[in-house]
Amino acid sequence: MIKINSRNTHAFSCRNTAKLKSKYNFNLKIRFIQTVSQFVNNPFIHSSSLKNEIHNCKFSFAQKFKNISYQYNCHNYFVNSYSTYIDVNEIGVQLLPEDIHYEVFGKNISKIAESFGKTSEKNANDESKSPQSSSETHSNIVNLSKEHLKRQGLFNEGQAPVYNELYAKLNIKNSSIQAKNIRDHFKKISLDTYSDYLSLAKAFVSSDKPAQIPSSEIIIKSGWVRYVFDQNSNTYSHESVIGIKEDALVFDIENLTTLSPYPLLASAVTSEATYLWISPYITGESNSPNHLIKISEPSSKKAKIIIGHNISYDRARIFEEYSYTSTLNRFIDTMSLHIATSGLCSQQRPIYNKVSKILKDENYSPENSIFISKFGKMASVSSTNGLKAAVKFHNNIDLDKDIRDTFVTGCISDIRENILPLIDYCTNDVLATLDLYKTLFPKYLKLCPHPASFAGMLIMTNSFLPIYLPQWESFVNTCEQKSESITKELQDKLVELALLAIECKDPHSDPWLKNLDWTPFKIKTTKAKVNKYGKILPGGEPKLFKNFKKYSKDELDFLTGKPKWFTDCYDFESKKIIITFKQQLTPYLLKLTWLNYPLYYSKNFGWTFVVPRSQLDKVDLLSKNNSSLADLSGLNESSEDDIFRSNLILIAKMPILKFTSEIENKNYEPIPASDTENYYFRIPHKDGENANCGNPLSKNYLSSIENNVLGSSFEISKEAIQMNTLTSYWVSVRKRVIGQFVVPMNDKLKSEHTSSIKSDHLGMILPQLVPMGTITRRGVEPTWATASNAKKNRIGSEIKTLIRSPTICSTETGQKQSFKVVGADVDSEELWISSLMGDAQFGSHGSTALGYMTLLGTKSQGNDMHSATAKILGIDRNNAKVFNYSRIYGAGVKHATQLLCQYNSNITQPDALKLAKNLYLKTKGVKMNSMGFESEFFSLKENDPNSEKEKGSLNQAPELQEKNINNVDTKPKKRQFWAGGSESYMFNSLEDVALSDDPRTPVLKCGIVDGLQAKSAGESSVAFFSAVDVDHVLRKETNLDCITPTNKSPIEHGISYDIFQTVSNTNGSLESDNTVPENLKLYNENRLLRDVDNPHVQSQNEKDYSYKTASISDKRVLDRLTAQMLDSKKEIESRLKITNNQKHRSVRNENRTEIKIVEKAQKLNCTNCNSDPTKSNSVKKTVESKKLQKIGKYTKVIKRAPKNPH
Repeated sequence: MIKINSRNTHAFSCRNTAKLKSKYNFNLKIRFIQTVSQFVNNPFIHSSSLKNEIHNCKFSFAQKFKNISYQYNCHNYFVNSYSTYIDVNEIGVQLLPEDIHYEVFGKNISKIAESFGKTSEKNANDESKSPQSSSETHSNIVNLSKEHLKRQGLFNEGQAPVYNELYAKLNIKNSSIQAKNIRDHFKKISLDTYSDYLSLAKAFVSSDKPAQIPSSEIIIKSGWVRYVFDQNSNTYSHESVIGIKEDALVFDIENLTTLSPYPLLASAVTSEATYLWISPYITGESNSPNHLIKISEPSSKKAKIIIGHNISYDRARIFEEYSYTSTLNRFIDTMSLHIATSGLCSQQRPIYNKVSKILKDENYSPENSIFISKFGKMASVSSTNGLKAAVKFHNNIDLDKDIRDTFVTGCISDIRENILPLIDYCTNDVLATLDLYKTLFPKYLKLCPHPASFAGMLIMTNSFLPIYLPQWESFVNTCEQKSESITKELQDKLVELALLAIECKDPHSDPWLKNLDWTPFKIKTTKAKVNKYGKILPGGEPKLFKNFKKYSKDELDFLTGKPKWFTDCYDFESKKIIITFKQQLTPYLLKLTWLNYPLYYSKNFGWTFVVPRSQLDKVDLLSKNNSSLADLSGLNESSEDDIFRSNLILIAKMPILKFTSEIENKNYEPIPASDTENYYFRIPHKDGENANCGNPLSKNYLSSIENNVLGSSFEISKEAIQMNTLTSYWVSVRKRVIGQFVVPMNDKLKSEHTSSIKSDHLGMILPQLVPMGTITRRGVEPTWATASNAKKNRIGSEIKTLIRSPTICSTETGQKQSFKVVGADVDSEELWISSLMGDAQFGSHGSTALGYMTLLGTKSQGNDMHSATAKILGIDRNNAKVFNYSRIYGAGVKHATQLLCQYNSNITQPDALKLAKNLYLKTKGVKMNSMGFESEFFSLKENDPNSEKEKGSLNQAPELQEKNINNVDTKPKKRQFWAGGSESYMFNSLEDVALSDDPRTPVLKCGIVDGLQAKSAGESSVAFFSAVDVDHVLRKETNLDCITPTNKSPIEHGISYDIFQTVSNTNGSLESDNTVPENLKLYNENRLLRDVDNPHVQSQNEKDYSYKTASISDKRVLDRLTAQMLDSKKEIESRLKITNNQKHRSVRNENRTEIKIVEKAQKLNCTNCNSDPTKSNSVKKTVESKKLQKIGKYTKVIKRAPKNPH
């Protein structure tokens, strides 16, 4: 029995406190804490008071040691050598505090450790199960990670961990987590909240489908009429109802677009009945078409599932949805179900359309036959998103949509005259949508099985946007007036420029004006009838040709003698010259230049710029291949300017356009064909050097205008360009903004039904959101999801701020209720999630370069991902973000080249391609084949149920290791992998998923659409939001003033709360009374205890990976990690040569013996197989008993001895 007393323990602790202050005595401290821990955990110690005092003593030393660790920046602090839980990992990434970690991930330490490539203490100490301890393997992996980070210039051995003490002390009462961990939490809350809706949706799939109502049975009556088919009497019964009685229905509305956005007809189908709704405006009972549809009975308190194709459009016509309190209605969009399961991405859509067009012609050409063989399978498992196409694809139903044109181009009298056919059309659509739903919903649940996916769709389709009607109307009117005023002023300036051009004495010597048609306008008349004396006969006066009779005398006087390009701009309705920025002559009038060279429009090459040969021919040939400035001596005086020199060198790298000199050729252009003094170059286009610039004043070239690459030296032209920039945004969004369906929340609108809201100035917009509008299941909304942030030089760009939190007054209680706009954004969410995929190979956050840059990289130090990309490409950091996100989403070098040309108008295609390749070389790395020595850790059988788990586990039982080896494919596939780049680990992990038989996302287990299946075609900002915004308007940041040409007054700022402010203001609890129960107090000082010493951890400087003692599965994982870090096959072979030689040496000896046995067996079989069959059989058994051996490229397959070798 061990005997100690509290006095001796305390004395021991005091004596050693001084020693612990020395940076040379860390081991003594660690051993002391371990010794004390052993005393505390000793089963023979029964004194609780003694245990508590030892416990406090241990905590005291832990605190002192922690301070010393900071003082001396000791790397042992964040190496997991003496802790069961650490809040800073080996790379220096700060993790969640212990209590929050256990709250989020649960308290099963063994499971958590194993998921990070570690094992429980029991397995670590069980040497009988593994030839090498797990701690050594983990240390090897840490060393590999650090070597990889050093290769990328990101990790220094002695650097301090980025540690924020405030996070360690964070006191959050996470009572809102309703399960044992965060994963189960989301599953539970999804089921608890939406299980009733899921049950309704599933039951409706198997429900009966009602028959089409005959036209003879339809009653023209306003409001809802319910039709039920009686099978006994074979007749329909009908009754007027206020709303839909059943809990699940398919719903569709029709409105007259030329009249109003409000509905005129609606149809609904349930499992028991068919419903028809007709607007009182059609029946003549109302003089206004503005009526919404009541979908539920007034007393109904039931959850209701409403299904439709693009259901957000139909939802906007439902009365109950215009409420600030959530209704029990939830919506399922069949278009989203189709997109998520069988949709097309933007690159596939033109291919699909071409395939469909080819297949319409039964006798298509051999060239088209090749195209069909290549893309036909992809097109056969996908379709476009419209109801007609989706129903045809999934259900093989042909919908007749011809009569739909009545709702688009007709008038109310057309609707009334054709009411019965239009009702048939509406109900046919509903029945077809029901068939589509019954097909798609089970497929969707199979593809996206997690309840959170279903819940997300219901939540997104339940959104609303509150507005103030006077402010909305003022915004639209102000933007319209400001835009019209600027447009008129702009047109006046263009006309002024046109009149100045007419006055040019020698337009044919002007680089711009010479390209216009200067043929004078002449009045053409008939020949006068004269007598022999030359006098005009009566009635024989000259008469205007027919096409000149439309001009008045004043107009003819004004236009006569003017050049053709000018008279073509004359508008007969307004009786004036109208010139816009879209016309081809405008760049000539503005005298636009590209890199200070005049523009020319070519019918073959679009807009080009013209460079004198005398300048370009003197550029040193070497400058075309180098970026250095050339010797341009002998040019004009402006050649002394470096900008002029660099522009010429840039232009010299661009391809010179060639024009045909054959007059008979349809592509003949006389001006450039006869021009021997100039070269012509395409204006760069974002789609590549072979794409034509259609209009240099379009929005694609706004950045070129702002950077003075595209401009003019004339002041009036500069003003016109700036004015065009002001109106560019409003012109692009005007139609969508004016087309918003804004519903006022006043008593007049809701006079038919009761309302608890009393306000004459509040309004609401239900966004036209498609919850899964892309194949990646991202929500799409044409106006609000793409709304610009406020810019000082863009009219209407403050549109987001029109969404304002309301203050409402209840008519029942008289109390006011205020709302706020609350939002939070995950910083670099896609990059962080992607980096996790790579970090998971090492089992530690920040262990790959991408993970490190995402978690520890900062903008100020220039070591974050965006700064690194900006440095490689030589572009702005904000522009670099687009390259990073597009690369993560799978874009290649071609797309990066196009982006470079888009962001840098001066760059040539070859230079952009070179930069793009360099970017991908440094990020994705180089592509290598996994044949040969590395094949054994890249070619596990895909159909093995344990292969996924075993590839990610570093410590397995021997039987699993043996099984893993036996599952090595005898004919490995040529699996390629990325190596040597900062993102190689991440891309290899993503491709492991993408190339699997059933690719799915790691958490929600969502699959990908059929058309993309392989068979068919700041460190703490991760754990917490950087801030939660509380605002009264919708905008990107709470501190933006949102000043624009149409909003001169800054908008009052909102507030952003970080995690510490949030905890401080809420006392760390979501409880409404803001009190914290004692049992929820999570902060525990014991989190600072470091009470377990692991003697197996190796030094960080140790470079020996101990393959001799490593298990086979561990070797495979280490080999895999090493291979992805190296940047050439030669380096991989050199690095892993020793390992493979060690493995293969023992294999070769065994194989030589087996080969001799086979040769002897063949010889015996040849001589004795006829005389002694038993010998032959024994030889077969001997050979069959030999194991199949396959190690890397040294593959030895031992075959059976043939019965007869001859």
